[in-house]
Amino acid sequence: MAALGYLDLGENNQMTYGCGGTIISNKFILTAAHCITEHLIIVRLGKESLIDKRNDTVKAIYRRIKDTFVHPQYSGLTKVHDLALIQVQKTIPFSKYIKPACLQTNLRDESSDVKLTVTGYGTTSPTQLVKTDDLRKAELKSMPLSQCNSTLMDLDKSAMLAPFRNGLIGGQYCAYDPEGKRDACQGDSGGPLQYFPKNKTIATVVGIVSFGISCGLKLPAVYTRVAYYLDWIEPIVWPTT
Repeated sequence: MAALGYLDLGENNQMTYGCGGTIISNKFILTAAHCITEHLIIVRLGKESLIDKRNDTVKAIYRRIKDTFVHPQYSGLTKVHDLALIQVQKTIPFSKYIKPACLQTNLRDESSDVKLTVTGYGTTSPTQLVKTDDLRKAELKSMPLSQCNSTLMDLDKSAMLAPFRNGLIGGQYCAYDPEGKRDACQGDSGGPLQYFPKNKTIATVVGIVSFGISCGLKLPAVYTRVAYYLDWIEPIVWPTT
């Protein structure tokens, strides 16, 4: 897990954390395209808390940004192809607290018995826009893309919002909580939707938090499907020449 730090020019040049990301190599962070702005300045790694205390036994690692790569077909209007890569200036040191995640290679929708976990530092309530300083997680289930499409398009018949006007594409993934309690929310964008394969301790990232309709509803949220974009990700992160 990575926290993305932004220079907030409206608050005496303070830094705020506004998005998440996933470590996928010792030089690259995977995130959402809409998280890449000119005010993005730093990546924080290695701690569950965003607060540094003098007596902390675990110290956060900070990396400045060398370059960013936004998917060339990303649309801020329709929110399709919502992924980006961040290249850091110095190599990320792997440790007990900092490890790269694996990327899902199968295009399928995971079955409903696979527990998916979304993590982030976003708000914990859609009505109280106060972000948490501690990493939170929520367990979700997949919703098949066809079902998700019909659910969201039926909901959007009158509003005709741009992201739903033509339906979702294969590069998008849906997850939800049947109880309507757990969800990603504002500030969780760019973070991972992941699962742990049986007897494995390294997460496999299925999706990237992209957008949703409010938070904590029975409606599915939309993620960027990682497996769909491997042909774009791999040559940048692991070039052959």
